[in-house]
Amino acid sequence: MGLFLQVSLIFLLYFSACPSCHGSESGGASTCTPPAYPDCSVLCYLIDRIGNGSCDLQQYNTEECGWDGGDCLDPNYPECKGADIDLIADGVCYNTSPLNTAACNFDGNDCKDFNLQYPDCHAANTALIGDGVCRGGEYDTEACGFDGGDCVDFNLQYPDCTVTDTALVGDGVCDGGEYDTEACAWDGGDCTEEKRKPVVDDAPTQKGTKYVNGKRHAGSIFFGLVILSGIVALFVFTGKKMVKRAQESAFVPVESESQDQIFPIEIPVAVADREIC
Repeated sequence: MGLFLQVSLIFLLYFSACPSCHGSESGGASTCTPPAYPDCSVLCYLIDRIGNGSCDLQQYNTEECGWDGGDCLDPNYPECKGADIDLIADGVCYNTSPLNTAACNFDGNDCKDFNLQYPDCHAANTALIGDGVCRGGEYDTEACGFDGGDCVDFNLQYPDCTVTDTALVGDGVCDGGEYDTEACAWDGGDCTEEKRKPVVDDAPTQKGTKYVNGKRHAGSIFFGLVILSGIVALFVFTGKKMVKRAQESAFVPVESESQDQIFPIEIPVAVADREIC
């Protein structure tokens, strides 16, 4: 009777917390619709996250779910919707929407200086701009000050080279693909003919076949060592068997008369079995 009451209580709590849960399946899990938000559909066992005082992102921070039941609305920025409010005014400029917009007061003024300096820059991680490393891509644009000046020297040396990772140019490894072009000076000299040697029995990488200063790639060296080790092991095994056979071949003494002296002569068993003339 006690077990029946416990099970009944569990079902009662479950359906009271999720009155609109009717076993609808979404990706193998039941989904529920909170009464206050008829267009909101979330996993039943996580429905209590809505309006719990903590901003939950993804499917909760939507208009249909009332911006997580109001948990993801900042009273200081009532028009800032769909953002992670914990990131607003935290001292870091997040150059993404909706954070760096007027509705969110440009990330709570965190992006004020950045927007003044790079008003048309769309690079997401503003901390990477002007950090001393040229990253290329959306950072190496005029709007972003050519990565805050980090890519000035690179662009002077390779004005038409538009690779994503500029650090790979001239690093001693031929990366192929977009790097192995005339505009990038054949990967900054890494892919010149005297250094270029294709990898044997090694699948090409995303950027093309790897070359390492005319030497085989580490993968090929590894497999070569494995094969060499196998050959050495075979020779050792064969040598041990030959030594064992030699030890098993016993020698028998045979007396020979010469000038009234007897000299012991040792001959293998295989020969001793024959008739000695």
